[in-house]
Amino acid sequence: MAIPQELMDVIIDFNHDDNQALRACALASRAFVASSQLHLFSRIKLILSDSAVRETTLWKLSGHTFQRFHTMIFVSPHIAPLVTTLEIYFDITYCQRPTVDTSIFTAVLTSLTSLKRYVLSAGLDSIDFRGCSDEPLTRAIFNDVPAAGLVELCLDGVESIPYADIFSTSGKWPSLKSLSMLWSSFQQQDVVWDLASLESLKVGGLNSFLYFEDWLSKNNFCSKLRWKKFVAVITSPDDVPVVRTALSIPTPYLEEVVIDHSFPMESTDPSIDLRTVANLRT
Repeated sequence: MAIPQELMDVIIDFNHDDNQALRACALASRAFVASSQLHLFSRIKLILSDSAVRETTLWKLSGHTFQRFHTMIFVSPHIAPLVTTLEIYFDITYCQRPTVDTSIFTAVLTSLTSLKRYVLSAGLDSIDFRGCSDEPLTRAIFNDVPAAGLVELCLDGVESIPYADIFSTSGKWPSLKSLSMLWSSFQQQDVVWDLASLESLKVGGLNSFLYFEDWLSKNNFCSKLRWKKFVAVITSPDDVPVVRTALSIPTPYLEEVVIDHSFPMESTDPSIDLRTVANLRT
């Protein structure tokens, strides 16, 4: 007797974040294969280091190397369109890797036509791309990803991001709703984002706040912000006035504000007037 589709959906949804259980379901019955793969490949973690050995052994993080994932989507091309979240993690040794042919990396990135969320992170470390020898690969990571459908972009610990055409015009990110910039910065000076149209903004770290402050100064005639959520990770008393300036702009849709800090707030006046935010819930 065939398993009712409703029951299969309940089983898969219950185990949506348990990869081992999803694999077991796919092996147990062909009826589970399609729905299991939909969850298994919706979020992919790729790891970059100075060598394939480090990429597969030193990271305490379940993920693929670019080479392994390229082989996977070459053999099973139906997998690439299932990926909606791509997370690339840079090992601290990434800048030491030798220059390589970028064709595999470009093939992987350009195949992810359903991508909605893109994460570039150095984990608990910080990467300064100015010191990286494999500049073509670094450029490919920022230039070859399909940006038109991206809804969320997260930059964490990636300093001196090289010139990328996708950062030069807001038209490259027509669907972007959420941006997270933590301890990240750019080499180019003409980074253009319409931060006012975002629904969620998270900013933290010296260089990220400098970019944010510069954007505020260049858009001082901005009539209102569309943010629903604003998160500020404050690392210096100098960041507090920047947050005040941002929240002084009308934000009629703002529902959540999170202020995190890593220094004694007694050293500055932490007060931020949120009484004008009519829809604020938390």
